[in-house]
Order: sequence, then structure tokens, then C-alpha cells
Amino acid sequence: ALSLVFGRAFCGWICPLGTMMDLVRSLAFWQGKQKKQKINRTQTGRNSRLRYFILAAVLGGSLLSIKWLGLLDPLVIFSRTATAFFINLFNGQIAFERGGLTYFSLLFLAILVMEFWRPRFWCRHLCPQGALISLLSRYSLLNRRVSQSCNNCALCRRACPMKAIPQDAHHTDYSDCTFCLECES
Repeated sequence: ALSLVFGRAFCGWICPLGTMMDLVRSLAFWQGKQKKQKINRTQTGRNSRLRYFILAAVLGGSLLSIKWLGLLDPLVIFSRTATAFFINLFNGQIAFERGGLTYFSLLFLAILVMEFWRPRFWCRHLCPQGALISLLSRYSLLNRRVSQSCNNCALCRRACPMKAIPQDAHHTDYSDCTFCLECES
């Protein structure tokens, strides 16, 4: 219900997996140099619709009581990885047995590696929770507004990690916008 008011703000401001991706993104210092070198290049293409197929599989699986499909939930991935990390930290070990490096830890690491490759790759292409929220966020009350003084320079489009701004900077794909405010500056 909050998605009808705030859109995908959950993904940009509350989701702990998204927060970790933002923290990791700041470590990719080499990509800042690439952005400056490619200042004239604009983003093209859309985000993958694969996340909607994953969402359909998760929802269909939940109707059939196939619980393992719920393991793709970003909150589950983060909480189980954090739990395994802290258990190992307090036990002084990192091992594959007895709750060490689990499926969740490996998936979490894979998501962070994908973040170095493409900003918010997990969110834009794979996350079923983000897909569910994006279905309602198209109709949200809180939306990105662009003033008339915008000259369509495309700096906001290049700054957007979610590729939510199409060719015309005055428009936004609200199903992808997480209100991260990267486009503001």
C-alpha cells in the first residue's frame, strides 16, 4: 500500500541489501574515472523484465508451498548472511560447515560483485520484491519532478543507477525509480 504513495522508495531507502550495494558502489573508484571519460555517452535500453518472471515463479511457488523460491527475497538474503557472518565472527571461524559460508553468503557476495559490474544490477534485473513493488509504484503519488529550466543535458540520466530516466529527462519510468536522488545534483 505504501508503494502507491512512495513508489519504490523502499528499494532506495530501506532495503538493507540496497544499502549494502550503495556502500559497495562507493568502493568502485575506477568506475568514476570511466564515467568522466565517457561523459558524452548516454544510457540506452531498458531494464530487464526477468525480475517479473522471477516474481511470477515466487508467487506461483508460494501458492504451491514451494518455500525455497522465497530464498530469493532480498531481506532473507541479507538477514541470513548477516546472521552467518556474526555467528562466525563470535566463534572466530569462517567455514562451510555448521552455518558458515552458506548459500546466502555466496549469493550475497555474488550480488555485491554484480554491483561492481553494473550499478544496481540485482535490483534492476533480478529482485522479485522490487518487481512486486514496481507494479504499484507506476501510480505513486510521490514522483520525480523536473523544472522547466531543465535543458535536457542528460547528466541526470547518466547519474541514475536504476536507468529510470529515458531519453527525455523530463520523463521518468516510475516502476524503476527508487528516489535515490542521484539525479538531483
